[in-house]
Amino acid sequence: MTALTMKTRRLLWIATFVLGGVAWTEPVMAVDTGGANAPGVPAESFGAGQKMREIFRSVRGCFQAFRRETPLSAEQKQKVREVLASHRSEIRAQWEKGREARRALEAATKTSGPDSQATRQAAEKVGEAVRDRALLKAKIGSEIRPLLTPEQQKGLDAARAETERQVDQALAALNLPH
Repeated sequence: MTALTMKTRRLLWIATFVLGGVAWTEPVMAVDTGGANAPGVPAESFGAGQKMREIFRSVRGCFQAFRRETPLSAEQKQKVREVLASHRSEIRAQWEKGREARRALEAATKTSGPDSQATRQAAEKVGEAVRDRALLKAKIGSEIRPLLTPEQQKGLDAARAETERQVDQALAALNLPH
């Protein structure tokens, strides 16, 4: 595989993520799979880590099928590349912000306990990162969606709906307390 092909595949994966949304990322972050002593997670849900990986694979598969069934023209690919390139630094900064916020939350929980002010403040930062990621996704998606044909947009909408259905179904199967 040539470097250009790998670069194109990576670009298409990023575009698929941006267009596909982040419906699965927040539930994955919310499930603590740390073992039987994980605070707040019932013992019967300890298949949760595996189930979340299954959700991710299912969502990824849904959007890979969308890409196979709805290929972009060379012109569309170039325009998507340009949109993503124009947001590259924002995307990278957002991923770093989210990673740092999650790490800070984990550290605060370990050092100060789950009910501490430090943990609450760290959790607020995670919430801000999630919000900012969703807003960036919406911004980029609003630039990419018009590049798609009406048929491609319908396919994207169907893939998103199927993803939502699969995530809802998988989360329901976790039997987490309400």
